[in-house]
Order: sequence, then C-alpha cells, then structure tokens
Amino acid sequence: EGSTFVSRISDQAVPASQADSGAHCGFYSKSDACLIKYHKYTGLPIWGADVPAVAGLVPSSDGESVHISGRYAAGRADSFDDNVFLPGYARIGGLGSQVSGLFNAKLSAETGKGEYVLHSGGGNWDRISDSVGDSEGNIYNIGFSGNLVMNWGGRLKTTMREDDVDKGDVDPGTPAIERHMFISKLAAHTEIVHSCLTQCDGNTDTATISDNSCFIDGQCYMEGDTGAFYGKSCWTCDPSKDQKNWVEGSTIGSTQCYIDNLCLNNADAFYYQRRSWSEKIYSECQICDPLRNTNEWSLKTGYDVDTNSNPPEDCTESTSAPTSAPTSAPFITHDHNGHDHEDESVGDDLTPSSGNDDESSVPGRPTHGIALLLCLIFTVHVH
Repeated sequence: EGSTFVSRISDQAVPASQADSGAHCGFYSKSDACLIKYHKYTGLPIWGADVPAVAGLVPSSDGESVHISGRYAAGRADSFDDNVFLPGYARIGGLGSQVSGLFNAKLSAETGKGEYVLHSGGGNWDRISDSVGDSEGNIYNIGFSGNLVMNWGGRLKTTMREDDVDKGDVDPGTPAIERHMFISKLAAHTEIVHSCLTQCDGNTDTATISDNSCFIDGQCYMEGDTGAFYGKSCWTCDPSKDQKNWVEGSTIGSTQCYIDNLCLNNADAFYYQRRSWSEKIYSECQICDPLRNTNEWSLKTGYDVDTNSNPPEDCTESTSAPTSAPTSAPFITHDHNGHDHEDESVGDDLTPSSGNDDESSVPGRPTHGIALLLCLIFTVHVH
C-alpha cells in the first residue's frame, strides 16, 4: 500500500545503489568504516553506521543483532554510536598520542544503533584478524598482539612470560619480544551486571556504583587501582572524589608530572621521535619539574626554547636573565591516519601536533569514557 512496483526491465528502473533511501554514513569525518544493512530482496540500504575499521562481522543466531570487531585509534577516532569514546591503550616508552585498542560491539539489526561495546588491549601491536560465532551465540576473536600484559575487558587480565626471558614483574604497556597469536571467547549469550554496579536500569550512565568502587570506561575498578593500561599510572580510582573518572594521584605535583597524556617522573626530558622504532632525541632544556608545573614542560635555568623546533634544535643558551615561567611543549610529529604499517605507530602523517589529540585524557577536560549502552557484560575466555 502506498508503493508502486517497478520491474527491473522497465525504463523507470534504477540500480538499488542509486536509490535515495535516507540511509548513509559519513556523519563523522574520522570514522574508518561504514556498516550498512541492505534489504534482502530489493537491495536498498536500510541503515548506515559510522564505525572504526571492522575486521570481523558476525550476525547473531536469532537475527536480532550483528556483532563487529576490529581495531581503533583512540587519538584520532570519533565517538562510537554518537557519544561513546573508547580509551586508548598506551605502551611504555610511547607517545601519549600513539594509543589504540581492540573493540567488540553489538548493534541492533533493526536500527543499527549500538547496544554495547567492549574494549580490550595492551598497547603493543593489538590486532584482530577475524571473528566467528557459534550456534550458542558465543563470539571468538582471532588475532595477535605484542603485549606481556593484556586487558581483555571486564575484570579479566592476563600476564604472559616468554621462553628464556625473565623480566620479573611487568607493568601494563610492557612490550613483548615476539608477536603472539590469541583466541579470545566472548560468552555473548551470558548476560550479567557489572560487579561494581548495585543498581542499573538499562543504561550505565545512570547506574548506582558501590561505595568502594569506580566505573570508568565501561569497567569496574577497586579503590586505589590505577589507569596504567592507558598511560595513567599516576591517576587512580578514588571513589570519594569521582566514581566515573580517573583522579590525579598523590604523586602528581610532588614527584611526577602529567604532560602530553603521559605520567612522567621528576627530571624526565621531552623527546622527539619520528617513528615508534626510531631513536629518541631528548631535549637538553625541557624537563618535568612537578614543583613548578605539573602539566607543561619546564625550562631549565640558563636556556631559551624555540617551541617550533624539535630536539636537539629546540634549546639555546640564554643571553638574558632566566625566567621561571614554564614553556609549552614543542610540536611532536606523529601519525594520525590510523592505517596499519609495519610499526607500532598509528601511521605516517608528519603534520606537527601538540600531542593532545585524545581530548578525553587531557587534564582539566572531561573524560569521555566508554558508556556501555546496556547494563550487561559478557564473560571473556582466552586461549
């Protein structure tokens, strides 16, 4: 009713790809992929969703949803499903802008709207190659990583030791020597409420969090836990101050700074690195001095700095009386295009940047953590 059938051999017929059904992508300029549902008979697009780069796609066994998986670059990506920002996993020794992670997301097959998204990673060569499903609704991810410590989502964390290599106790972000394959299983058919949520009526944004816990980026943390996976080892879960965002730890301002999205120790120097495998070239005059400035590089006495130059050309001996005012960090060159290369950086764009691409991690700004659209999580198993 209200429609007219047009035969494919009619002069009025047009290819389905040229029909304007109102379903399209491109709402977000930084999204790497477009997920589109087409009508099974007419071929017309029904809905489109801007998503990160997709490595695997699994329709649910009941036909009500579709699961996607892949890798995202947190420093340059738009939000997921309009308002969900995924946190970036950082590697030790890397730049604060070189952060990324893996994701598994569930979208409604009817509307294309997100129902949940789960992030995981460790900061070093996190990749998903494909995802498959079984008749019970479980999802299996196949991929590889270069991590010794891996966060799989929820409260599941694994630590691996390589043969003939003893690094002792390792911290999140510690790189492995080799690349290691993995298979992870998501019990997507088993739905439970996050352990730290005492009440949740459909959306975690309005959920009640237990008194001694935090719920940050879609995961539960106990009081005193740190954000080490995300380059925030100097930030902690402090339920008395904020249960939904990381809080500056007691070391910031005394023995540590937080500059360019990194926790730094007193006297650590600013450095320039063209690629993640390249030699680090340290500045002679720009250092972390937490007693002078916790969020910007401080200038050593007796030096002037050129903020438009990278080390070692950034420092010159001062010809005038020294000033105690801190200086802004010089430009850092790093990659922003999100394509995979044979390195651990995000790409090869050499456009100068301030290093603060991930605004959700900049001190003084809101932390746009992942907000699970449902109050449900799914058990993860790793092999």
